[in-house]
Amino acid sequence: FVIDTGDVTEFGGRAAFKRYQGFWAKVKVPHYIALGNHDCTWRSLAPEVTRLFGAPYYSFDRFGCHFVVLNSAGFQHPLPAFGPEQLRWLARDLAKAGRDVPVFVALHHPPGTAEFASPHDVDRLLDVLRSHHIVAILYGHGHTASAGKHEEFDIVQGGSTYGPGPAGYQVCAVTDGVL
Repeated sequence: FVIDTGDVTEFGGRAAFKRYQGFWAKVKVPHYIALGNHDCTWRSLAPEVTRLFGAPYYSFDRFGCHFVVLNSAGFQHPLPAFGPEQLRWLARDLAKAGRDVPVFVALHHPPGTAEFASPHDVDRLLDVLRSHHIVAILYGHGHTASAGKHEEFDIVQGGSTYGPGPAGYQVCAVTDGVL
């Protein structure tokens, strides 16, 4: 399956989103979308993502792992944020998954960025994640491909299909319990 970590359009809007979906029309693997700042600031794609997945943030299970797709993009506001309703949903979702299930978290903005509306947004998110088996936080936004750590969490940033940077995607695999 594919998880796109956001900025699927430049300015949001249904026509641009339909064009984006057309790129995936012949791809025969499940495709999940995290909203990015470009998808929400001008004309939010949250209604389109909600129609596809039930909410602008959601989860699914594959291969014995739990995958959480969060919405870090502020609704029609350039600063990323996590509303209390999303964090309450996340806590309930992870409780259902269980503490020992490997969890991958996908979102658009890196947890270490100073762009968040408040540094407490990230603190509150990490507080929810800490008591679970988080394998990696996958994110976009930065137009480069990289891997590292944020506090105790492994983080992986996908590349960009725009500009001179490295490849436009990252491939993550778990084999015999090793990422």
